[in-house]
Amino acid sequence: MVAPSILFVFDVSALIPGKTRDWQELAQLGQVYLPQAVVEEMQFLCDRATEPEIETVAREFARFFPNSGWQVTEASASHPSLQPDSGQTLSKKARRSLAVAQATYGLYQEQPQALVVLIANDQPLLKKVQSLGAPTLGGLTTAVLRQWCRTGQSPASIAPQFRAAAQAAATGTGGMAAARPRPTPRPPTSAGPGSATSARSSKTKSHQRRSGHPKFLSQLISGLIALIFFVGGGLLLWRFIHAPSFNQVWQQLGLSEKK
Repeated sequence: MVAPSILFVFDVSALIPGKTRDWQELAQLGQVYLPQAVVEEMQFLCDRATEPEIETVAREFARFFPNSGWQVTEASASHPSLQPDSGQTLSKKARRSLAVAQATYGLYQEQPQALVVLIANDQPLLKKVQSLGAPTLGGLTTAVLRQWCRTGQSPASIAPQFRAAAQAAATGTGGMAAARPRPTPRPPTSAGPGSATSARSSKTKSHQRRSGHPKFLSQLISGLIALIFFVGGGLLLWRFIHAPSFNQVWQQLGLSEKK
């Protein structure tokens, strides 16, 4: 099995409480990324933390971070599960947690052949990321990550994600591509003799429909002319055979010649 690249995304809750030694230990297995929201919060805590202990930790991290090799990620991606409720007013912590989750999901999309793991001691945030169902995306607490670093045994809770990332690294395909269903191909359109015959038949029927009206009109005119000759011939025959009755009817109709 090919060992995949491991990318850790650290939340503020994973950095406090902590010291330089702790941060160095937690970064042994992979590359560490910090969302911009985490960097800004740690800078804020350097001067405005509500507790002196947290301010001390934030200042120590400010000295550690520039030479740590950790990177700031501006990745961010949306997901139906990462959208606040309409009209809901989020607290500062809720906004930061949402930004961290979106950054983690964005890094997962940017690095489809790597194992992306959110490190946080905030259980709701971990559950939110784990519920996304991304094949190579997981979440751990700092205690579990520390155990992983010391024993070299990857946690069972991210074993499926680890295998998916290893397979993606071996085959050169990303977790998102493997999870996306392929579209069903449409059957090819036949262009054989049957289709040509059908086309000619349709064309002939269309032509017959277009030419049907003039043919009917011609037959109607011919029928009317024949009827006129037939009636006229009958009247002439009546006059020659029985002129008195013919003249009587003719006079009643007002069609006789005036003298």
